[in-house]
Amino acid sequence: MVPLILGSVFLGRVVTILVLYLLAVIGFKEFARATGLYRDWWMTGAVYAGIVGACVLTLIRHPTSENPGLGWYGFFMALPVYEIALIILIPIVRNRVEGQLQAISLAIVGFIYIGWMFGHIGFLANASEHYGYLLYLIFAVELNDVAAFTFGRLLGKRQFRSNISPKKTWEGAIGALCFSMVLPWVLRFRFRTLGRCNWC
Repeated sequence: MVPLILGSVFLGRVVTILVLYLLAVIGFKEFARATGLYRDWWMTGAVYAGIVGACVLTLIRHPTSENPGLGWYGFFMALPVYEIALIILIPIVRNRVEGQLQAISLAIVGFIYIGWMFGHIGFLANASEHYGYLLYLIFAVELNDVAAFTFGRLLGKRQFRSNISPKKTWEGAIGALCFSMVLPWVLRFRFRTLGRCNWC
């Protein structure tokens, strides 16, 4: 995945956004298959529609001159309200009750956690220093994995969650968390504008 994102970053804003949303679609598909939601095409279709909507809002400009930045950030932030309304409406339209609470919950989690939250990375491509932000994010994620492995190897004695991932340890998880907290502080001089929203 890293070579794909790295390559897209250097191909420009539009390609970067499209690749990131493609990864969001693939990620949601895997989530839907793992949870059984994939069998319900109404729900999965609604989530795919939400992801496509988030992609469009990331690509287009705000329709009025009051917010001239790239992407329609205000609508993007409000999108979960409309997406959740669509998902809740599906059982009503289908006149179904049985098993719908689980399907609704999985669809909402899938959209928010994978589609919409991943879309925030796409919005970074609209920032003036997008190369730095995106490359830092890739760099930080990879280093977090290396830190977890290193601390786990050197200090790991207590299993983190033996049924989920038997090789993970508490020491590795805490070491990776500490490393991830320190890294942005060390590199803070490079991201002075991160707190200013220049795409809203």
